[in-house]
Amino acid sequence: MTDSIPSTESGLRADPIRFPLAQGVGDEVSQLITTARNLANQGLSEVHPELQAAGLYIMRWLSTHGPTQAGKIAEALHMDKSAVSRQTRSLREYGFVTSEQDPTDGRAMVVQLTPLGQGKLDGRKQVSRERFYSRLEDWTADELNSLHELLAKLNRSKPFGE
Repeated sequence: MTDSIPSTESGLRADPIRFPLAQGVGDEVSQLITTARNLANQGLSEVHPELQAAGLYIMRWLSTHGPTQAGKIAEALHMDKSAVSRQTRSLREYGFVTSEQDPTDGRAMVVQLTPLGQGKLDGRKQVSRERFYSRLEDWTADELNSLHELLAKLNRSKPFGE
């Protein structure tokens, strides 16, 4: 009599056809994220030669959400408050943001993107879009539609870790 060890694999992991395909998708998504990070980092110097990635994240946040307390930026971007403070100081020196005491809470500072900062972001966004679109230049409408639908489905799935 042979003792068999019960499989702890279930769902997707237990499927010998779908699991390797899912691993391939994961590998491609990882490569896409790496490529996107590399493109973003290349663009940092186009905005300012000393700009750090965290500073660009703060600028993007402010562009989307408007004037915000520094502590709320730290919370939203999962950054340390001291890191946001250092980045905000640099961004002020570059003329990309202003910060003023919050009139409703004198202990907090409200950070706001300046027109110069918004202009730098807009210019960077245009360059990034052109680089991205150039990668899709030879794709058919059907291929673009399929990718769009599949990425939208992935983005609507339950969050990772749940």
